[in-house]
Amino acid sequence: MLRDFSHYVFDFHDQFVEVISAGIWFETDDEYIGSKEPDSDHPLRDLPESSISHRFEAYGIKCQVRRNPRLLDEIVRNATYCSQNLMQFAAELDGLSSVHWTVSLRVSNGQIRGYLKSYFGKVERQYDGVPTLTEVQLRIEEWLQEVSERRRKMGKA
Repeated sequence: MLRDFSHYVFDFHDQFVEVISAGIWFETDDEYIGSKEPDSDHPLRDLPESSISHRFEAYGIKCQVRRNPRLLDEIVRNATYCSQNLMQFAAELDGLSSVHWTVSLRVSNGQIRGYLKSYFGKVERQYDGVPTLTEVQLRIEEWLQEVSERRRKMGKA
């Protein structure tokens, strides 16, 4: 919990709110936002296909690399309050693409840390500072090999 959660106290005029959460993201709107979908740039949403910076192929499977289009300084600043997606990896299989890996940044106690997370959010690797594509891509290629082997056994390759 110490890695993923922070303690926040909001002090208002005559009341306060105390929160333990994985992050806080501030949004403003002229109307009630409680029933609408989060904005497309919300930090917990997948990066869109329009953010594909390039593709690579390993073991016969193409993989998209989606990069957060914001400046790194802004991403790091926002990571103080809520994890920010830096990169995502989406395998292209059977004409579809799906994000399976995310590199997120979080700033805690003044330290920038990167986290490589698998599909269900399990932290597979932790990095001090901002990880590069080169540092992360080897693990993604290992995963693509596993996917390729499973597909071959299922007769899909």
